[in-house]
Formats: sequence, structure tokens, C-alpha cells
Amino acid sequence: MAASDGPGAGEATCVRNGQTYNIFFLRGHMRSGTNWCARLLQLHPRIAVKGEYHFEMVAKAIERYTSEPWSLGSQEPLKSATRALLKTFVRDAMATLADERPEVIWLGDQTPAPIDPLLGGARHICMVRDGRDVLVSWTFHQLRLGGLPSEPHRSQLAELVRAFQEDSTHFKRYPEQLLSVEPWVRSQATHWKLYIQEHLRTIANTRTDDPNARILLVKYEDLHADTEGWRRKMYNLLDLDPDYALPISPASKTTPGFDHDDPTQFNRRGQPGDWRNYFTHKSLSWFEEEAGAELRTLEYS
Repeated sequence: MAASDGPGAGEATCVRNGQTYNIFFLRGHMRSGTNWCARLLQLHPRIAVKGEYHFEMVAKAIERYTSEPWSLGSQEPLKSATRALLKTFVRDAMATLADERPEVIWLGDQTPAPIDPLLGGARHICMVRDGRDVLVSWTFHQLRLGGLPSEPHRSQLAELVRAFQEDSTHFKRYPEQLLSVEPWVRSQATHWKLYIQEHLRTIANTRTDDPNARILLVKYEDLHADTEGWRRKMYNLLDLDPDYALPISPASKTTPGFDHDDPTQFNRRGQPGDWRNYFTHKSLSWFEEEAGAELRTLEYS
């Protein structure tokens, strides 16, 4: 059941109670299937992946501290020492996950964020999903939560939130209204576009700069169509025998999609192509003007 070569060496490992563990990262835009993917990975007894560590928050603070010319942190040797502390922090934080499943050898972080090579040689699973389905799912998610707290999005979604709170089935009866706010559609299309651009740029750079790192790009639609085949690929990325994993099941929420489409629930049906039920010619043109190139790059258009 052990990995083919056992826990590796280098930056992407950590130690807890004398045991060495490998670290991997699961990345993707919000509502791209990272939670589903994490549940699939957890079916293997050698994998623990739970929660969002959001290391980028610490990384941004350290980047500022080591970059501002008026800060001693921007001068050597403090600069290098401080940046090394980030790697130590990531490893120590990830190591705490081993306490929940002592039999594991792989520890994963599932923060929905662009790929970030925090640790040299780390392995990444990157989820991508049709940005139009992402937008539909993300919009329903915000309506369920009562809207985003920040402006201008709070004002942009105010009328949609009001309609949803009065009747959660409103947009089933009037689907053309869900994406009727042009600034919202354009801003979220741009956000998805930037994620995709960063994913692809990091994948290209990693292949050149860090040959020991391995990145598996998983399309939500492919995972939905062939869940067994793609989860085997994910286990293989981590040098694990797929035959030791538990079967997928509705009880573990690992089967593709759900048998309900209740918009008040965190998990919706998850059917690829659901965007066609909500996009109008106008909203589709807004999205494609902002992110059409990325849709074509990923063969979604």
C-alpha cells in the first residue's frame, strides 16, 4: 500500500512525531469541483486532504516584508532567512493534518487558488471547469449566502439576492434573470480568466524551472464523465495503488453530481453544461468578450 518510492525528500515533505510525509496541493477556482476532488482523494487510506490553509495570505505579507526598500527585511541575510521561514511554516502547518489520519503518507491542502509553487518539487492537482458553469454556480452560492459583503458586488447583486430570499425557486422560473447584471458577469468572467492564465503560466514555468514537480490538470467535465479513470490518475500522480481506495458512493458524496438541484444547498446538481439554462445571448457575449480566449484554450468553446 505504500508509495512506490516511499516518502520523498526535499522541500515538499514534513515530519511529525518522527514520521515523514509528502505534501501536495489541490488548486482551482471557486466552484470548480475542488471539494468533490478532495473527497475522492480521501477515499484512499494513504491520503489526507482537508480544509483550506490559504498560505497565500502569509506569502503576501512576507513578500511585502522582504520587498519594501525601507524594511530591513529587504536586505540580506534577513531577506533569505525570512523567505525560508515561509517554507518552514507551510511544512509545519501541513504536518498537523497527520494527527487525524496517522496511516497516511500524503498530506494535501485544497485552497481554491491559482497554482503556487510554495515548495520545490511539490505535486499539484489543478481543477478547471467551464467558466460559464463556474459563474452560474458561484452566483447561486452568493445568493444563498446573501451576497458578497464588499462593493461594488454587494450592490450589483442586491436585487437578485432580494428575489432569491423571497423565493428560492425564482431563478428556476426566470432563468434569464440570473446573469442579467452586466458588471457582475464581466467581473467574474475576468476573475476566472486570470485564474486560468495563472494556472497555465505556472504549469509552463514549472516544467522548465522545477523538473521534479508534477502537475496534473483535471477538467471537471472529464472527472464527471469518467470518475474512476481520473481518480486513478490522481492516485498515480501520488505514486499510490488505486486498488486500495474505497469505492465512490452517494454516502461519501463522491459520485458525480447530486440527485437534487436545491439552490439553498451548498452542493447543487453539478451537471456540466448547466450554464445553457441561464445564459442569454447578452450574458454570453459579455462573458466571451472577457474570457473567450481562455474558453477556447481549454476547448470549452
